[in-house]
Amino acid sequence: RWIILCCMVLGLGAGLVYVWKAAPVYASSSVIYLQTDIPKVLSDEFGNGGSSADYLYTQCQLIQSTTILSAAVDAPGVAEADCLKGVENPVGFLKGRVVATPSRQGDFIVVSMESPTPQGAAIVVNAVVQAYIDYQSGMHKSTAVEIVRILQKNVDLHEADLKTAQMGMLNLQR
Repeated sequence: RWIILCCMVLGLGAGLVYVWKAAPVYASSSVIYLQTDIPKVLSDEFGNGGSSADYLYTQCQLIQSTTILSAAVDAPGVAEADCLKGVENPVGFLKGRVVATPSRQGDFIVVSMESPTPQGAAIVVNAVVQAYIDYQSGMHKSTAVEIVRILQKNVDLHEADLKTAQMGMLNLQR
C-alpha cells in the first residue's frame, strides 16, 4: 500500500510541477463561410463539376499557401505581433502554425493558430482571413471581367449572324 501511495503522490507532484512550469498556449480561430454554389450558366462555362468538400479542401490549401500568408504578414501590425518577433522567415513560420480545416457541417472553414500570446494569435488569424477575403475578391472581379468578355463575344457573334440573316431576308424580299 505504501508503495502505491508513494507512487501516486510522486506522480501527482510531478504533474503539478509540470503544469505550473508549462508555458501557456493560446488558440485563436475564425470561421469563414464559403458560398460553393454558382449559377448553372457559369458552372457549365467554367467547369465547376467538383463537390463541395473538394472545393472546401482546395480553399483550405489556398488559405495556407504562401500567397495568402505573405499578404497577411504584409498587413499593418502583423509583423510586430508578439509571436512573430525575432522570426527570420515569418511566412515559413506561419506555414507550420496556421491551420485551415473544413467544417464537417456546412460550407465553413475554420482558420486557427496557437501562440504563447493571445493577442499575437488573434492578430495573425484576423490578417490571414482578411488576406484570403481580399484575394477572393480580386479573383471574383477578374472572373466577372472574363464572364463579361465571353458574353460580349457571344453577343457580337450573334449580332453578326442576325445581320447576315436580316440581309438575306431583305434580299429575299427584293
